[in-house]
Amino acid sequence: MRFILCTLALTLAGCAASFDAAQLDAIRNQSAGADEAEMPKTEGMTLPENTPVLSQRKMHVTMSVSTEEQAKTATLFYTWDKGQTWLKHDGALENRLIKNKESRVFTITVDRDGLVGFQTVVANNGQAVVAPQAGTAPKNYVFVDTTKPRAMGIKAMRGAAGNLSLWWTFSDDMPKPDGVTVMINGAEALTGQAHDNGTDISVADGPLSISITCTDKAGNVSEAITAMLP
Repeated sequence: MRFILCTLALTLAGCAASFDAAQLDAIRNQSAGADEAEMPKTEGMTLPENTPVLSQRKMHVTMSVSTEEQAKTATLFYTWDKGQTWLKHDGALENRLIKNKESRVFTITVDRDGLVGFQTVVANNGQAVVAPQAGTAPKNYVFVDTTKPRAMGIKAMRGAAGNLSLWWTFSDDMPKPDGVTVMINGAEALTGQAHDNGTDISVADGPLSISITCTDKAGNVSEAITAMLP
């Protein structure tokens, strides 16, 4: 069996990132309606650098061979424990001749949220495909997060000179940048700016209807937390 240098690309709608040839260069989510799951979030977790974060569990993995040799079989393996245990994806590209720079697509749906690593094994001349050895670090990672951030609480207080101070709490410790949307009386406040706890917002006199939602790195949007001020 031969290990041949390959390029993997995972695709997810509306999101792209450029990495080196041995890493993911794009991600796109092409499924809809994935079931929500109350799975552990990423509090306290440090993800490998440049790890895409997906909001659904179905993904398309494109593999291309980057050597001049021909290969007969391409098999995708994945791991949930950073390479200690490798699982074979059932959608192996058996008996397909793959030439230099040609690409093939695996469609894989993982069964849980969390950090999943990928490795492709390509074999020549009908040789048996062997999983990567235990302890082999994945060449590519994806973090799957299908759980919406959960709204925990909101505090609103009027200050001097028409300022409104806001504090809020959500369950997800990894919101994306600018991932909090503050609406006041139906209009977005501080459009285009990052929203931080304790932010002071200039408001007009009169009753205020306040709504805040949080979007995490995967693109999951929380239910709104609301407050009313007379």
